Amino acid sequence: MKPALLALFALAGSAHAATTCTDGVKQITADVGGNARFYVLFSGGAGFDIPQSGEAYKIALTMASTSKLTGERLTITYAADKVNCAGAGYRTDLVRISTADEPTR
Repeated sequence: MKPALLALFALAGSAHAATTCTDGVKQITADVGGNARFYVLFSGGAGFDIPQSGEAYKIALTMASTSKLTGERLTITYAADKVNCAGAGYRTDLVRISTADEPTR
């Protein structure tokens, strides 16, 4: 019974796998052409891009802009597991963005 229960817990844990990266914002770019997306790149190489539609992009853009201006770090969570935060580049599977505990300064 115990091996079956452990296997069930292992499967349940992997269903919600994600990667969290924390860093300061290095660059914000807006594509105002037909693509209508904005891109945020962190100092360590992680980043995300998001369409310029709906309310989610306004919140993410505001948080990224504030981070860039103040030097505060952000924490982002990707849906994928085991993303390399040092070289993730612009990803589209952003599921959460939040302020970090400590500033970069």
